[in-house]
Amino acid sequence: MIIFGNPSRFAIESDISKIYSTRSLMALGYFVIYVCGMMYGVKKSDATALACSYHEVLRRLQQRNSHKLPSSHHMNCLELAMKLHDMEYGDHEVELLDSCTETDADLRKALHANHVLWAPDGDEAFDDGSFVLHIDTDSEVRLIAYRVMESKYEVDKQSVSEIYMPAEEFYSILSQWTEAFRALVDAQE
Repeated sequence: MIIFGNPSRFAIESDISKIYSTRSLMALGYFVIYVCGMMYGVKKSDATALACSYHEVLRRLQQRNSHKLPSSHHMNCLELAMKLHDMEYGDHEVELLDSCTETDADLRKALHANHVLWAPDGDEAFDDGSFVLHIDTDSEVRLIAYRVMESKYEVDKQSVSEIYMPAEEFYSILSQWTEAFRALVDAQE
């Protein structure tokens, strides 16, 4: 098991149960994200092939300071989670507490073009219904994490957590995790 960061604020934890020689899989294990003491992701030894999670973290490092939403700082975390989730997966209008200045099309375009949605990352690591949004705001990173209710596929309001943290701290944790993960994979090949 490797963990970087502080789970009560932000951390990444993973474990490898099996190494693969195939680069498209890399390893079998789990990859979870902690935001404000809440864990997001499936923590089982065979939860997922870890290549998607590894490459997604690398992409975040390479695209540092580009994960932006227009005027997202004006919306509280629950409001933003509900808005973005409904835009992406819903089939009805979400009632918001405050009005949003940008159009839904602009917000949705930024969600995809700027890779704001970190998790799920394309594999089974987040099959527990977890979602993590990563928003760069000047010298800070804003993380919003939540789960959806399986029966309704709507945001579970009790699962929403948020943290603003210095960008240096956030990207340092990502970098430390990628280096440690890669060293483990390389050592066991």
